[in-house]
Amino acid sequence: MNSIFDKLGLRPGERRLVMFVLFVLFVVANYYVVWPYFKEWKVIQGQITELEATLKTYQEERDNLPSYQQTESDLLGQSPGLPKAGLGSTLLRDIENTAREFGQTFGGVKQRDAGDSDRSQFFEEKIVDITFTGWTDTNLLKALISLEEGNSVIRIQTLSIKPDVTRRKLGGRATLVASYQKADPTKQ
Repeated sequence: MNSIFDKLGLRPGERRLVMFVLFVLFVVANYYVVWPYFKEWKVIQGQITELEATLKTYQEERDNLPSYQQTESDLLGQSPGLPKAGLGSTLLRDIENTAREFGQTFGGVKQRDAGDSDRSQFFEEKIVDITFTGWTDTNLLKALISLEEGNSVIRIQTLSIKPDVTRRKLGGRATLVASYQKADPTKQ
């Protein structure tokens, strides 16, 4: 088997010179083509490390999915959720029942819609303006707290309180807001 040097008819000194020139060309080509990319090696290693950490986080969250689903089903079983939009009439009844519970009445109870229905695509609000007179401070406080606690969706938006003429009872106005879940448009 003849080598390329035998085919060219090169003597040993010429063979060494050709090999030296090829080696120098190889080194120069590496210097201009390969070596500049060695600087990017650490950057690429850092990106690989970040991506591996992200992948590990995603895999851990994927592994936790059954426990999340179990927690979700437990929570859904505990609470009935928000009332549907059609139950807005119960708002006045809830307010009247709370007043009766404390042996008082709310005068001037007026219900209205929130007006801007596009504020939330998931909820609609009903607003009730109430006036009250002759309430003791503890009864008023307990009544307002009982309206907001539990599974209630009622919150106090504004509250104005002043003492009556005898300065022993309280009167004033309050605006109560109840949020109701809108009907799902995809199910209609």
